[in-house]
Amino acid sequence: MYFLWAYRDERIRRFICERIADQHGRWRITRLLEKANSDFFETWLQPSTARKARSNFEYFLIETNIYDPKSRTIHLELDDGWLAHAAIAAAQHENDPTMREELLANPIKFLERRNWLGLLNVTRANLPEPVPLLLTDAVPLEDIAIDTKPVVSLSGNEWHARSLTSSGRKNAIAEIDLVARERASRSHYMLEELIVELAKAQKLSPRYNQNIDIFFKTPSGAVLVEIKSCTDNNFHSQLRKGVSQLFEYRFLYGSLLGPNVAMLLLMECAPPSSKRWLVDYVRSLGIILAWKEPHERMIATRGPLPEPLSKLLKVH
Repeated sequence: MYFLWAYRDERIRRFICERIADQHGRWRITRLLEKANSDFFETWLQPSTARKARSNFEYFLIETNIYDPKSRTIHLELDDGWLAHAAIAAAQHENDPTMREELLANPIKFLERRNWLGLLNVTRANLPEPVPLLLTDAVPLEDIAIDTKPVVSLSGNEWHARSLTSSGRKNAIAEIDLVARERASRSHYMLEELIVELAKAQKLSPRYNQNIDIFFKTPSGAVLVEIKSCTDNNFHSQLRKGVSQLFEYRFLYGSLLGPNVAMLLLMECAPPSSKRWLVDYVRSLGIILAWKEPHERMIATRGPLPEPLSKLLKVH
């Protein structure tokens, strides 16, 4: 919480790095407690509000046990691994993809390049050995979870409501933020539930297996569904993954799904305004891109639909 606050709030970040920490990055207790330092916040706030902002920050440090007033010591030791989790959380709020990747690649180097080591109460001489937190080309060890080959029988399970569990995937270096993972799994489940509800309303029998999120046969052909939870900040990257998976699964199960397969990529939200072209791009590949309508139990898309999907989606 401390790091995320300091990372996102320029006032707090600069107050720590410019007023509290010395030129080497070590916190000075006298400067932390100096009431006159409230003038730093007067750039943004009225003097009375600035004084309150300074005292609120000091109180926050005490309440979170970062500052111990009895021993007059700061506790931001890095040996318990808090920085890794804090950097992952901060990266989720970083809109600049370059900065996000740099932060995840190595948070210590990221802070050092910007002269923000004061956020850690550590000098360059005492920095731990820099170890990448997450490598962008090998975040989870995804290949361990992939067990696919062309099949000769379309095995699968009837879709049913089930309790949510963690993915169980192994992680290369750090465990990805559990809150984000839980949100993703719940969003994914909600989308599964919705497409299944719509399919069953048409007297269809949705199923799933260890690879395919949802598939079902219709009188005019099969439907192959890949589901992706997403936000505006990762819509494009999630779409890329989904496109690749749909083509792979269509190949692996092609002899069983049949020649007329409607591929549906179902996203949690509509493409952001700058990415609306992806709808037409994906359609050019033979895939229908769709998304859940806000505040409605409806799946929307744009443009004409292949016959197997004609009664399932709402066309704008």
